[in-house]
Amino acid sequence: MHLGQEDLKKWPLHKVRSILEKNKIIGISTHSLRQFTEAEASDCDYIAFGPIFGTKTKDYSIGTCDIEKIAASSKKPVVFIGGIDLENVGAVTRRGGKNIAVIRSIMHADDVEETVKAFKAKLNGNSRS
Repeated sequence: MHLGQEDLKKWPLHKVRSILEKNKIIGISTHSLRQFTEAEASDCDYIAFGPIFGTKTKDYSIGTCDIEKIAASSKKPVVFIGGIDLENVGAVTRRGGKNIAVIRSIMHADDVEETVKAFKAKLNGNSRS
């Protein structure tokens, strides 16, 4: 299950955790260092951080400046999200981001399979165009 910041206002993590079976994975969206720190201290299993770049679903982006700090210090898996495409994914990986979430760049690609392969190559440090 993935919870956004608005979800957490209505359904705090401890309440969601008590409803789900113990082996279920719960992630939390974060949009600032403060929210990230709160999520790190919580009982969530992973943290999403973003939107890193502009996206059609959010009217703001938070940029790449906190990626290094988060990637180096996090005790939980972190997924960087928001507006990531083949042109800017390097800005995330060069700063230590290892996990990304991508929707639009893949789903709107002319060749989904080749786009996924290109993302995989870039995440593995290969320079595939």
